[in-house]
Amino acid sequence: MAGDPDHEAVEACWSEARQAVEDPRRLVLMRLVGGTDPTRVYAGRIPASISAAEVPVFFRQRWQHQEQRIREMIDGANLNANVGYTYSQTKPGSFSPSRVFKAPGTPTPSNIPTQGR
Repeated sequence: MAGDPDHEAVEACWSEARQAVEDPRRLVLMRLVGGTDPTRVYAGRIPASISAAEVPVFFRQRWQHQEQRIREMIDGANLNANVGYTYSQTKPGSFSPSRVFKAPGTPTPSNIPTQGR
């Protein structure tokens, strides 16, 4: 395999003919040269024009493009911010339903059990 002389990519198929007919995906295994146990399994509707040796390269490019797209979506969105919630430690038995965070306009159910009231 290009760039990785220790591994080879080979075509794979289902052992049961019924599964092979029902599953439209193409399966490619990456394994150590001469080995039988796969180190990676690539599955999908992979065009027949792409050789088994090229499949790992295409999958890695796809991941890189997906990562870039995610970075573009997150950029400026400040998804690391956590707004509206705070942490405070409570003592055992000090729970009070009236102290639970409620969004504005949320009705308070009358059947919430209360302690010590």
